Order: sequence, then C-alpha cells, then structure tokens
Amino acid sequence: MFTERKSIAYGAICVACIFGASSPSAQPSYPDKPIRIVVGYPPGGSSDFSARLLSTRLSNALSQSIVVDNRGGAAGNIANEIVVKSAPDGYTLLVTAEASITVNASVYKNLPFVAARDLTAVTQIIKYANVVVVHPSVPAANVKELIAYARANPGKLSFSSPGTGTAQHLAVELFKITVGADMTHVPYKGGGPGMISLVGNETQLSFATPPSAMPQVKAGRLRAIAQTSDKRSAALPDLPTVSEAGLTGFNVEGWVGLFAPAKTPAAVVERLNVESAKILRLPEAKELALGVASETAGNSSRDANHIVREETAMWAKVVKTLGIKLE
Repeated sequence: MFTERKSIAYGAICVACIFGASSPSAQPSYPDKPIRIVVGYPPGGSSDFSARLLSTRLSNALSQSIVVDNRGGAAGNIANEIVVKSAPDGYTLLVTAEASITVNASVYKNLPFVAARDLTAVTQIIKYANVVVVHPSVPAANVKELIAYARANPGKLSFSSPGTGTAQHLAVELFKITVGADMTHVPYKGGGPGMISLVGNETQLSFATPPSAMPQVKAGRLRAIAQTSDKRSAALPDLPTVSEAGLTGFNVEGWVGLFAPAKTPAAVVERLNVESAKILRLPEAKELALGVASETAGNSSRDANHIVREETAMWAKVVKTLGIKLE
C-alpha cells in the first residue's frame, strides 16, 4: 500500500511539473512584450539611422513590436540614463553613438552612471569615418586649402557638432591644435540639427557622421573635402583622408552601437546579438549603410565591450590633454 501511494504521489508530482512548466506563472520566453529602443540623438543623425535600420527587421526576427524613442540632449546622456535606470530585462535598449559611451565619462563631472560599467554592448551596428564637410561659401576644395583659409581668417569659421565633448567636437579640436587654427565651436543637440545649421550657413564646417552629411553632399548643399580615418573607407573610396593632406596619423573613426542595461541576462543579450548580426549581414542592410557612407558591423558582444573599454581609456587621455570638463 505504501509503495502504491508513493508511486501515485510521484506520478502526481511529475504531472504537476509538466503542466507547471507550461503554466502562465512559468518564466516566459524572451521577448513576450514590446521592446523600446531609446535613441541618444534626434532624428537625422547616425544613431537614428542605425536604430531604424535595425528596428523593423529585428521586430520581424523576434516576432514582437519595437518602438523607437528619440531622446536627444546632453550629448546622449539623457538616453543613457534612461536605459541605465531601466529594468535589465531586454525590453529597454539603447542605440547611441560611441562618444556618449566612451567620451562622456571623462567630459562630464557629475554623471550618475558610468556607461562602460552600467551598460553592456550588444553589438556595433555601423561604423564609419567622419566626413569633413564645408558650406559651399567656404573657399576650400581640400584640407590644405581649408587650413590656409582658417589660418588667414582666425575666428571666422564656425564648426557645428552634435554636442560638446562628442567625438565630432573633439576631432575638430584636435585638428585645430594640430594645424594652429582658430575656429568657433557651436554645439547642437544631435547630428541632424547640426547639419541644418551648416546647410543654412549658420556654421561653415563640421567633422560629421556620414549618415548626417552625405545626403546633403549628394544634394549639392554641402561640399565633402576629406574623411577622418587614416585609410580610405570602402564606403568613400574617392574621398581623400586628412592624413593624405599631410596630417599623418590623424585618425578619428565613429560607430553606433546597441546597448542594454549591464545586468541583462546573458541569454537575452546573446539572442539580441545573434539576431542583430544576421540582419547586419543582409545585402540590403549593407547597401543601406553604404548609401550613407558607412559599413555594417554586427560583431560579438564580447568584442564590442572590449572596444568600449579601449576607447574609453583612449579618450580619457585626450580629454585630459584638452582640459575639457562639463557639469
């Protein structure tokens, strides 16, 4: 009798386990509700382009809706903080340019978070060389002519950036120091507004991201005179580098990444990484990226986080040398 009751009880436990595993109280598979992608900059820049390149296709791959939420301002810090403070469950993600992650920690004194510590990189989405673009009114068809004009007209040229302390801002500051030119910085809340100012001749120069700059160049509203990588990008094979103009070793490259809160489960990060990488290998994704003079990335989370750590250390040295500090 005891053996029979024991067998019945054991069977009941097994049945309960089976039904319990599929019951509503069990841990659901990811994702089972809409995902929000917070973008660190307004529409029109490389971060917004990257989010929209990825979001629709990722929504299809995950069979779940994805909402893109642009929260520009404070050089990406507003969006970063939103995601840092979100639940680490994979339902609030971040798409932002590299500088908001790797530069801001050194530029801003009182940030309530450390991006390299409090966020984990899922993957890099696109990468690119920044483009040196000028308003057509500037009498410079190449970097040497730009340098000569800037030196001969100190303070006359204004340059736009997506914000103080961004990679585009620091790149021009390094350029100024290197060539001994005086130009005025005008920061904006993202690459899109900066391009509007440049097209309108409110500013005359920018070291801009290709997604922001190249549509304006192709439309004839701006002139591209160089790219900031040390080697010509496959996306811009006919555009010379700043190094070719004689500034050997000048190299500033940009990228946009997908991030999640630091304690997001590894399985969720892996799922997002695998699906994103598949999308970024698609010919149509590569073609869209090339259309804005960029290349798709799609590297592993481990490699992306390694790049974040390396570049954070690199920019810390640059920011210290320039003495840039913001509240």
